[in-house]
Amino acid sequence: MSVQIGTKKGIALAQLGLMLDYPVTGQAHRIHSLVQSVASSYPKAVKLLSEFDAAWEQKSLSEFEELYTRTFDLAAICSPYVSGYIFGDENFDRGTLMATLGDKYAELAFDSCGELPDHLSVLLRFSSLLDQEALDELVEHCLLAPVTEMTDRLKDSDNPYYFLVSAILTVLKIDHPGA
Repeated sequence: MSVQIGTKKGIALAQLGLMLDYPVTGQAHRIHSLVQSVASSYPKAVKLLSEFDAAWEQKSLSEFEELYTRTFDLAAICSPYVSGYIFGDENFDRGTLMATLGDKYAELAFDSCGELPDHLSVLLRFSSLLDQEALDELVEHCLLAPVTEMTDRLKDSDNPYYFLVSAILTVLKIDHPGA
């Protein structure tokens, strides 16, 4: 994978990945700023991101903490670890993928902030370091199918994270061959 910091799509995906962080004080303002930035470059994602942004205005931090935990952590509706969607939970290829990703992260001096290499937010943040060819490969092999399944799992749940994951899927599909 070659490095070309700053492809438009990679930067947008990294910003979307930041929205997947565990909720903390001040995150509503951060979410609003990130939504505005991504929406200006990807108008197809505007409605979805606006819905996610609006949810931050309507819920308290503690409600979002509980929602995040229910959605992505304990007995998760939607696991954020993409290798489980690609290989299943009990496949040794998951470890191979994580080792390969870890090597790529080290090669590019990318910090996964203590999270496993196959965590969706980590992969999205990492995408900002890739050139178009490497980004297309990451989307095709690691992101498109898992994010599609995550969107399907959240679809009927009345969960605001549905809008964020759907916006991620929308951006992934733009200019992607075969999507």
